Amino acid sequence: VRTGQIISRVTSDMNAIDLFYSETVRETFRMSLQLAITVTVLSSINPYLTIITLLPLPIIFFTTRLYMSRVRGLMTATRGQLDSLNSVLIEGITAQKLIKGFGQEGNFANRFEMENNSYVDKSLKTVRIQAAYTPSNTLITAVGVALILIFGGSMVGSGSLTLGGLIAFGAYFNQLVGPVRMYARL
Repeated sequence: VRTGQIISRVTSDMNAIDLFYSETVRETFRMSLQLAITVTVLSSINPYLTIITLLPLPIIFFTTRLYMSRVRGLMTATRGQLDSLNSVLIEGITAQKLIKGFGQEGNFANRFEMENNSYVDKSLKTVRIQAAYTPSNTLITAVGVALILIFGGSMVGSGSLTLGGLIAFGAYFNQLVGPVRMYARL
């Protein structure tokens, strides 16, 4: 195993441990509590509108899962390419006298450029998927808010829901989306 790969692995492994602690351990409890309280509060305001509010959540869950399954492999490939890039860079730094002594500056520069271009290509593929996910996820969330406004607005018109209750549903909808996305990422 080359030195650059070891350094990259140590760095990425520390980030993975930090992410595990911060997201998985702490956030799971917090998000579960948030989801339970939000559903309870919304159910106490209007059970029928609560069911309508919950309809977009499985779609948000599955689109987030799909995104994570597609982007996870690309992120792994990008991280592996970064390992290779760091290996070449560290090799060049530690062996610079040998590279200069044998007149291999051009070969080393070409090798570094090839590894760097590969890293950029893999990073751009990941960013493209992320760029496609964000608007689609925003659209699904907007559809959820629209459902609340349409059905809740008709309930306000019929007198079965107050305007304050409708506003509460709109505000609490985002409190439901966050935990669903986190569960999908886990």
